[in-house]
Amino acid sequence: MYVWIVVALLALAAAITMAVFLPVVISIRFERLLSDEQGELVVSYLFGLIQVRKKLSALTAKSSDEGPAIAAEHKSPSPPGTSGSNQHTELTSEEIWQFIKQWRTWADVYQQSVPVIKKLLQRVGIDELSVRCRLGTGDVVSTGVAYGTFWGVLTTLVGASSYVCRFRCKPDLAVDADFQRAALEAQVRCIAKVRLGYAIVAGLRLARVWRRRTAHGTSHSRAYADGDGKHTRNG
Repeated sequence: MYVWIVVALLALAAAITMAVFLPVVISIRFERLLSDEQGELVVSYLFGLIQVRKKLSALTAKSSDEGPAIAAEHKSPSPPGTSGSNQHTELTSEEIWQFIKQWRTWADVYQQSVPVIKKLLQRVGIDELSVRCRLGTGDVVSTGVAYGTFWGVLTTLVGASSYVCRFRCKPDLAVDADFQRAALEAQVRCIAKVRLGYAIVAGLRLARVWRRRTAHGTSHSRAYADGDGKHTRNG
């Protein structure tokens, strides 16, 4: 009897250990062609048996009661055989202003979060990174300036990331200047992996930092669902 209990405990310990060391795969895809935007975030685990998927269908600038805003249309995951509910999220200028007014709180959060995030990123492996962009302003001179600026910023960011994350691939970067018309088109794809144990530890540490921050009562972006009903999100 006791032998079977010991065997069961050892099997459970082995299963937990294996689960902690299995990687979480994060796949990010974003495309902007002409005036249409599409994006997708997929977080998978256990070789794809467990998946969380979020799709972005539109990203637009608009005017709200609180001033200029950026609106995002996205779809939440749904059970098999059902269609996910469409959601609408807005980031308004008023929320940005509230964020700026509480810069002291956010500065403290930043200082406490950076070591945790940096340590986590050192455990992240990048299996694929592709960024392709075409941009133009309609003017030859300003297009050249925009091209050079964007290319410099992109290579700087990727270079800095290579010192923090572990790149298992050669980044595929391409920026083209369109001197004939005003355009901003982009295709971005990234696949990253991190072991579940590292992600859990980092998440717990960041949660402690966030709980201290919520005592100050800063505002958040609002989200409401279409289809099954409307709701607001605070936090």
